[in-house]
Amino acid sequence: MKVALFGTNGSGRKTLMTAMQGGKVVAPSPGKKTTVVVPVPDRRVLALSGMFNPKKTTYATVELSFEDQPGAELAKTLQTVRNNDVLVQVVGVFDKPGDPVELVRQELIRTASEMALCDLMVVDKRLSGMQKTGTKGVERDLFEKLHATLDAGQPLSTLTLNDAELEGLEVFSFLTLKKLITVVNLSENFAPADYAATEAKLREGGANPLLLCASLEAEVAALSPDEQLAFLQDLGMGEPASHRLVKGIFASLNLISFLTVGPDEVRAWPVASGSLAPRAAGKVHTDIERGFIRAEVVGYDDFIAAGSMAAAKRNGTFRTEGKSYVVKDGDIINYLFNV
Repeated sequence: MKVALFGTNGSGRKTLMTAMQGGKVVAPSPGKKTTVVVPVPDRRVLALSGMFNPKKTTYATVELSFEDQPGAELAKTLQTVRNNDVLVQVVGVFDKPGDPVELVRQELIRTASEMALCDLMVVDKRLSGMQKTGTKGVERDLFEKLHATLDAGQPLSTLTLNDAELEGLEVFSFLTLKKLITVVNLSENFAPADYAATEAKLREGGANPLLLCASLEAEVAALSPDEQLAFLQDLGMGEPASHRLVKGIFASLNLISFLTVGPDEVRAWPVASGSLAPRAAGKVHTDIERGFIRAEVVGYDDFIAAGSMAAAKRNGTFRTEGKSYVVKDGDIINYLFNV
């Protein structure tokens, strides 16, 4: 999963990136892309690793990047982030007077307008080419529908598009079809107890917000796990905001994780929600998908309750599933295959 972080100069992007990589200070060169690979926090992986004591423990990950472009206009910045799966906009309100909700809304309106304009330019260029060549048919009809939507000031995400249409549009990387998460960077004086209410107000306007204080999060990230827990408890927070952001990115793509276990490795595998067992097997190895026979499955909670694979088999929660099985979040799976 490729995720791009963007925002205006001084919004706190670098500080947030520092928090995302455990307090290690990010000092990117202007015009250069900085990328960090962040594990998706998953208590199940930790628990299973403790039970199996594997040689290797692997979490699902998110690839987070941003490009430092001092003085760049928003339109130029958006062009550099369009080839990503998810966009994370950092809006800094920690040094601005006024209602943070209204400040964020104004920034989001500006961003939505620029995104629509960027997409409209792509659509116009494509339609112009079709007009010159006299192209007609399904694709032209679709692009005329896209043009009408954008011209009316609406994002393409408001359209009802089928799977074939969405697949055909992937090559254009339309911004208004991207998942957008808004990180609101607040001052240390903003009480964490007020985060939930403020996030709810922003959701009423259609935003997908996450409130945090980047400077505080960077400090927390540099502490030991025990110190982090004590510090967060003092603040009335359950977990670092960096964890919530990564989980939010994961959820925005409609992803779940299934698990594989054993003495060599305990691993979480991200897969689209609704995936059938053979498709999920392909995440482990294409040969497994190609030669899929069946899947041996036990849910994480059932396995923990049983205490072992042998006990899960005895109580019937360990079962065999075929090609039509829809993989569930937290399934522990062993694939049987033949190639």
